[in-house]
Amino acid sequence: HPVADVFWGNEEFRTRQLAAQQVFLPTNGWFAFGWRSRRVMINTNQVDLADAPKSLLELTNAVWRGHVALAYPLFGTTATHFAALRQHWGDEPWTDWCRGLRANDAFIVDGNSVVARMVARGEAWIGLTDSDDFQVVAGEHATVAELPLNDESLLIPNTVGIVRNGPHPDAARRLAEYLSDPNVARALVEAGALEGAELDNAPARGLQPDWAELLANLEDTTRRLSGLFVR
Repeated sequence: HPVADVFWGNEEFRTRQLAAQQVFLPTNGWFAFGWRSRRVMINTNQVDLADAPKSLLELTNAVWRGHVALAYPLFGTTATHFAALRQHWGDEPWTDWCRGLRANDAFIVDGNSVVARMVARGEAWIGLTDSDDFQVVAGEHATVAELPLNDESLLIPNTVGIVRNGPHPDAARRLAEYLSDPNVARALVEAGALEGAELDNAPARGLQPDWAELLANLEDTTRRLSGLFVR
């Protein structure tokens, strides 16, 4: 029996996973609003913008050995990003890239905020993180920059789902309606939690995952990542 009425998630993939498991109401059970993004950030004391990698594939180059940080890619937005990159590049290039990151002594750490702080302190030169984590350290350190969005970037909307057979269905609908108000997304933008309030006006650049395929391959992708990034 559900104990929650509303699921408010800060990314899309796991919400789609729950929807596929029929956790939410069958009609209009969930929606997305606002957006942030997966970002590559650099420490500008260590890396000139002109010399920064143009593709994530370059992170396995020897010049970046021991200078790249990313969150453990079995969880959160990093897991979603890696799954989408597997679909985008194909299995063999993706596997080679993952192995290359490990062989290149990338830092595998506990969360995107850790990545952002490591880059800000110069402990890593390049980091894969989320835009909100970048904004936190950018407000404290002038020596960080985020690279422009490209075809390997991933937009990350907030999501809200109304739980099927939740204990307080009327209150759940009211909360979901409140969260769908554009003023909520605007407030989150002002707080630095989102980059943009309107998904319809989000940048066109970035990965466009086939979510059904990603879900179908989730178990295999998770197993592969667990083997590639064993700790």
